[in-house]
Amino acid sequence: MNSYTVPAWLLLLATASAGTVTLAPGDDVGAALAAAAPGDTLLFAAGTCSGPITVPPGKTGLVLKAKGAAVLDGRPGGAPVGPVPVIQSDGVQVLGFTIQHAQPGPTAEGIKADDDLNFGTIDGLQVRDCRILNCDGPAVLVAGDDAVVADCLVSGCAGLSITGDRARIERTTVRASDTDALVLTGDDALVSRCTVSIADGIGVWLTGDRAQLLSSSVTGCASIGVSVTGGDFTLSKNKVSHCMDGVVVGTSTVLGLVEANRISDCRSRSLLNLECSSVLIRKNVIERCGLDHVASLHVQASGCTLESNVIRDGDGNAFMVKGDGNVLRKDKAFDNLGDGFIVQVGVGNLFEACTALGNRGEGFQNDEANFAGDATGTQLDGCKAKGNRRDVAVLTAFFALGIAFETGGNDPGNPEHQPEIDD
Repeated sequence: MNSYTVPAWLLLLATASAGTVTLAPGDDVGAALAAAAPGDTLLFAAGTCSGPITVPPGKTGLVLKAKGAAVLDGRPGGAPVGPVPVIQSDGVQVLGFTIQHAQPGPTAEGIKADDDLNFGTIDGLQVRDCRILNCDGPAVLVAGDDAVVADCLVSGCAGLSITGDRARIERTTVRASDTDALVLTGDDALVSRCTVSIADGIGVWLTGDRAQLLSSSVTGCASIGVSVTGGDFTLSKNKVSHCMDGVVVGTSTVLGLVEANRISDCRSRSLLNLECSSVLIRKNVIERCGLDHVASLHVQASGCTLESNVIRDGDGNAFMVKGDGNVLRKDKAFDNLGDGFIVQVGVGNLFEACTALGNRGEGFQNDEANFAGDATGTQLDGCKAKGNRRDVAVLTAFFALGIAFETGGNDPGNPEHQPEIDD
């Protein structure tokens, strides 16, 4: 049985006797915060409260809650003041506010969780049902475990940045970020049903083990749509489009699942798998990726399995393999401008029941001739190719096991375009 240690801030919250104080615009928020007990609720009436405000240490579990259209504005009279709320206690909840105009001071976050004004650790921060707008820094900046951002809109800020384990971002929209949009560093992070659009950097950047990105949409990123570094991750049922690279799985990642995602219209690779092992990539649909003949799906890894993926209408090669012992099973490459399946370098890669149809390059190609290294031992088992420039181009040696290629090619009368299969 796994053991779990209850955080000290949560034990303190459980024993607190909570009260509620209602604040109207113009009331002394600083005095109310100083007088509040752990677990109390400060209820802000509709109107504008000029920031900054600080939740001081010793206010574990304090709730700041908007009643109606309450605004925390960081630009009173145009004066730069830094973060709008600064949180210096664990377990604080910020609920229902519009938070805007955090200006450059020492820093410029919409919400900053910091126990000593030097980016110390704060655990259990919750930000729910908020609109965080037009900040010169990140909308939320926190180092601490168990942070939650849910049902929020972030626009015109430098994204979200959370460092700590078990962070959760749910049903949140991040748009018009002037840097990376959503950055989570720590183990067991979860991003679910979120939308990221128009970021000058990376859309979603997950660093840590057991990260999950589920049922989310990422579009319009100047760099990578989704970047993952860490073991045993899950990317499932997401949509990634109109980024530079769609998904990049980082160096030295061991174990991971990329399943049932749709990746489209990315200027470079749809999925780049770098120096990884034991990653399962299955049931993904990839369309119109690979500008300037870059491969849509580039596996630079060993011991990975690609199963039942479809790549169509790419501007370059569809599946490119550079590594040892990878298995491609029931994958399909349709109507791409380059090759359907190509092995640059790698030993013992297996293509099983794969299909290459109507590609402008070769259906299957083993290209040791053009790339330094060993590409022998590639096996084709029960694969099918038809209507490609050449269905199979053997530049070294395919081990033909159960090959069932149909004749064809874009010019079937030209003998150079017929299948070339070594016995």
